[in-house]
Amino acid sequence: MADTPLVEGLSAQPAVVPSMAAGHHAWQDPSVCWYQDPEAWLVPLADDGPSDWQRIEPTATPAEDATPAQACQPRSWGWFGTAPAVVPLPEVEVTDITTTEDSVSFR
Repeated sequence: MADTPLVEGLSAQPAVVPSMAAGHHAWQDPSVCWYQDPEAWLVPLADDGPSDWQRIEPTATPAEDATPAQACQPRSWGWFGTAPAVVPLPEVEVTDITTTEDSVSFR
């Protein structure tokens, strides 16, 4: 997209969801709900991170026959009960951006 930075620093600290490290299905459904709620995007989800990052876990399991839309209700962090805290991060300058056909690196 024109005039969009290739890489930029995060504005808020991610929230670690330890159970997402378990593999494909462990992260897939909660992540889909996160992507469907643009208001949630300020706090990225991660499967691991420094010990001072907040930890959250899903607090609900949707019915097996729930549609994706039903599984993500209530819309605001449905699986997690409540939204994680927005912990602002200092502004940083991203430098030394290098791209190849299948990678991006930066400082």
